[in-house]
This record gives sequence, structure tokens and C-alpha cells, in this order.
Amino acid sequence: MEQPIQEPGSPRPGKGPLPAHLVDPHPARLASDHPFRGAIIEAHRAAIAGGEPLYLDPESGLWVMTAATLWERACCDNGCRHCPHLERG
Repeated sequence: MEQPIQEPGSPRPGKGPLPAHLVDPHPARLASDHPFRGAIIEAHRAAIAGGEPLYLDPESGLWVMTAATLWERACCDNGCRHCPHLERG
């Protein structure tokens, strides 16, 4: 049974493992026409598969938390690219 998604700003983290449909970023956080989208998705999925909490962003060169890492935390409303707590339509 899939766990409910927390609302942004929720004081509680997600329960259990990250649901598969939340691995890729919400379209509001990474547009389908973003020039680095393919590289970002690839780097993020590799980090998730490897159990890594962060990956090196191919666009900025900064470390970015994965959706799995963010799932274990309450939403901070900081606009994280991979925030799994956003409503999905």
C-alpha cells in the first residue's frame, strides 16, 4: 500500500521507502525542456540506485540531495529540485 504524500511544509517525513513515482523531479522543479534535464535525471537515478544521499549536479557543479534523502525528512519549503513531498497530478 502506498503511503500518503506529505504536504509541503509538513512537520513529518515520508514513511517507508521512496515510492517509485516520486524518483523523477516534479515538472515545476525541472522543466521537460531544461537543457540539462537528461544529465540531471541520469545522475539522480544513478545516485538513487547506488544508495547515495547526494549527487553532483551536472549543471551547477553543486551537491544536490536525492529524492530518497528528502523523503526521509520533513519538507523545508526551500524549493528543492527533487522534493518528493509536492502534490503530483
